Amino acid sequence: MTNPYRAPVETPNVGDEADAAAEFLVTARQLRFAESKFLLYRCGGRLTLASFVMIALSLLVAVDASSLPLPTGTMVQLPVPLVLRELAVMGLATVVYLSLILSVRKTVRAELTAHGFVDGAGLSVVVKDRVLGWSGPQGLFSVPLNQTRPIRTRKGMIVVVDRDLFLFIPKEAAFAGGRYQDFARALVA
Repeated sequence: MTNPYRAPVETPNVGDEADAAAEFLVTARQLRFAESKFLLYRCGGRLTLASFVMIALSLLVAVDASSLPLPTGTMVQLPVPLVLRELAVMGLATVVYLSLILSVRKTVRAELTAHGFVDGAGLSVVVKDRVLGWSGPQGLFSVPLNQTRPIRTRKGMIVVVDRDLFLFIPKEAAFAGGRYQDFARALVA
């Protein structure tokens, strides 16, 4: 179990030698925001395809069988009102969307916990010599910048480190020797 209240492990050489550095406390609100953006990034294709299928199904359900050109003498009556059919499609869409992201969400949360990115944890993130490093309650971690994918959001930057792991650096973090824009430039450069 992760102890988010334990002080982060000190990152060596965080001072002037680093290209960019930030320190912040992770909040539940930040985690929810970053997780939702990351899941859209990670599962975007599947969610788009499911959306098209659900739209098509909704249109098919909305068509009343009595308005279709059928052979003469054929009478088709749908016993279920339109409102109930549409509610059933919305319920099905909810189940489909949740089933598409549920396993990914569990894996991502496990990876975040294993790397110390949990609610209340203090993190230090450093960019130095084209390497992104971070320290937290679980220890020191690092990855080369060319293996990351930074995603800018309105509340900060999501850095995709691995298939199921990301870091979220909020704009409100304490940036050593600069501003958020300088830190973001160092990540992207």
